[in-house]
Amino acid sequence: QANSHAFGYSQWNPNMYASAGFITAQINFHGSPGYGQNFTDSVRNNWGSYPLEDLMAGLDYLLAANLSIDPARMVAMGASFGGYMANWINAKSRRFSALIAHDGMFSVPMFWYTTEELWFPEHEFGGLPYDSAARPGYDRFDPEHFAANFSTPTLFIHGANDFRLPVEQSLAPPLFMFGVAVLSKT
Repeated sequence: QANSHAFGYSQWNPNMYASAGFITAQINFHGSPGYGQNFTDSVRNNWGSYPLEDLMAGLDYLLAANLSIDPARMVAMGASFGGYMANWINAKSRRFSALIAHDGMFSVPMFWYTTEELWFPEHEFGGLPYDSAARPGYDRFDPEHFAANFSTPTLFIHGANDFRLPVEQSLAPPLFMFGVAVLSKT
């Protein structure tokens, strides 16, 4: 299974965009299922490295192979981990004209403090966020630490009943971008 969000999936249905004439791609980055458990587990403590490298390499391949893609009019979108990745892309890349972050993570440490499912962040980031030995795992790929770099227009989509990633994770980036960032210029 290369990507669990297939063309018939209702949350992110790439066929909907392809039917409207857009070129769509779903890149099977590190952490996704399909290449075995080691490939899936490889993102533990590496959320911002391997997946972003895979996505950018896949994008480079697509741009080289398909001259009809306009690199000045690309949009990246994702939900949950993909929403986190949209925030991470905003911090690390200027390749997209717009981003869509659906139920994404903005503050990795705050994820532990606000989620109803503590095993996941403790496993993924190496322990408790207030433990000095584990804290680097939370901070290393935290979009909040790089939010001063955010400049790509982003649509944030979030539901108030998402208990895994509370709505504050999507409210914080615009507050930072338009509140703190604007205030720091004066």
